[in-house]
Amino acid sequence: MTSKAKAALIEESLPTPQRFDLPFVSERLALHPGLDAPKNRDRTTQLCHLWKGLEGELQAARRRTFDYGTLQPDGKIEVHDLPALERELNEIDYLSERIVKVEGAVRKIIEAGGQYLSEIENDGYAYGNAENHIRRRLDVCYRNLTIQNKFMNPDQIIALPEYINLKKELDAEAASNVKILEQIKAKIAVYTAALESVEM
Repeated sequence: MTSKAKAALIEESLPTPQRFDLPFVSERLALHPGLDAPKNRDRTTQLCHLWKGLEGELQAARRRTFDYGTLQPDGKIEVHDLPALERELNEIDYLSERIVKVEGAVRKIIEAGGQYLSEIENDGYAYGNAENHIRRRLDVCYRNLTIQNKFMNPDQIIALPEYINLKKELDAEAASNVKILEQIKAKIAVYTAALESVEM
């Protein structure tokens, strides 16, 4: 019997600790990923349910190692089917590696803010559309000033204090929105890279 096989069988006599009990994870595990709701369908929710599923598969694979060996009264382990046990150990290694990758992805997302990706994307849409909203506000102001000052040409209209002040205010708002949108895009990129680093 190989030392690796013996170690695996001995390990199964010990309780499996909870290694990843974080609010980020527990909150998402409380959501049913099959329901048609933004948080339920969120990719971070799917990631946490993937982790839970892999943990379950890993524990089941570890329990199955008992099927291939017996602990004798003298403390020695007798293996009944070494090739099958080795295959099970390879499966345990594979699942363990996947879990490490998933946990790494979760930690990166938490470090980036730990929000639901769908909420960040919604913020991105809102700030992305803010430029059109700002342009419409300036257009409305221009049209109103044109109605109120029928005998002024366009150059005179845009030289009016009301127009100038609003344009200055909206320009500042637009510049702030651009910075916020860049931050949102950067955060989405971090989330996406973390999510794509694992096999879903």
